[in-house]
Amino acid sequence: MKNENAKAEMEEGDTEVATFPDITPSKMTSSLSHEFTATELANEKDFDQLIRLMFEFPERNFFYFQEKGAARNELLFDKENAGLILFRETEFFYYRHPRGRGFIHIGRHGGSSDNAKEKAIVEKGPMFMRTLLGLPERTRRELEIRERLTLEEEFQRRRREAETDYDVFVSYASADKDEAGQIREGIEKAGGSPFMAQKDVTPGSDFAEEIRTALQTSRELWLLVSPSSLKSDWVLSEWGAAWALQKTIVPILLRCDHEQLPDRIGRLQCIDFHKYTFADLVDSEAQPRRWSFTQVFTPAETDKLNELDKFMAWAAHRDPKQGFAYPDPKTKKMWLVYCDSYQSDDSNPTLKKRHVGLVHINDPNVNRSPDML
Repeated sequence: MKNENAKAEMEEGDTEVATFPDITPSKMTSSLSHEFTATELANEKDFDQLIRLMFEFPERNFFYFQEKGAARNELLFDKENAGLILFRETEFFYYRHPRGRGFIHIGRHGGSSDNAKEKAIVEKGPMFMRTLLGLPERTRRELEIRERLTLEEEFQRRRREAETDYDVFVSYASADKDEAGQIREGIEKAGGSPFMAQKDVTPGSDFAEEIRTALQTSRELWLLVSPSSLKSDWVLSEWGAAWALQKTIVPILLRCDHEQLPDRIGRLQCIDFHKYTFADLVDSEAQPRRWSFTQVFTPAETDKLNELDKFMAWAAHRDPKQGFAYPDPKTKKMWLVYCDSYQSDDSNPTLKKRHVGLVHINDPNVNRSPDML
């Protein structure tokens, strides 16, 4: 009886009251979906981008819409036959939204009898089939392996750069290797850290990559200028890169006159190989020697990271009158140093970095801390 009265009231009134189901926030879900048609997946690059998205966002739905009677996407079907993607389920009676945004589903009878808009959409057509796509376990594993390898390569590259820190990059032609070796020895005797390709490139490594890394992490480039080096494409590339990186370039003349130098090098202050002590060019005992380097830590090295943070936070280690012992990674010589800069970079949680600046303490009255980095 109550239902009949309510119906009568609704017929008499001008408005209809809708009763909504009981939906609480705990029952609500949020989901994103990606939709594409046959023409939007044109090549292998598009397919790689698709499976990358599916791998990175497993909670999202990915739908492929195929127009009825139109040519199917052969690339997608080839990948499905090869087991690289899954067709999970297919539904019919989808049509393009009249406002041009995505697709809408209309029942197989062409919409309800009293909905002219739905009938117009169906009559206009065309009809599409919607297929839900999925990633096979095999594809997911391959992507996981690829991602781990990429991360490992990036980590190794950054660690190489962080652990490779030179004072001087010695640029020379192979015909002048003996003289270059004398320069290298002079730098080492003065406590400097030189890079010389013949001595410091690891056998079996990527030669060009090691040269690039050494150039980037060196403070200066010492250019041994000779008739041979002036004809060397490698030497030209090295000092050209140092110029672009705004490194200090020191030309050292060997059997060569100043007039023979290229314009950019000729404008610099040059020295004569036979008239100069190379130790004088390196930071002497009267000048504080400096180290700047970056250490990179993975999540597995959190304990080491925390230990370094704690070490550098101690007041004595930041004090020029106290300091601590530091083993030079290149010469293995122990130095008394203090930390004058320490910056944290945790923007990438998988590769946290610490930028460290150390200064040699040249004061015999300083009481060294027994601690060692």
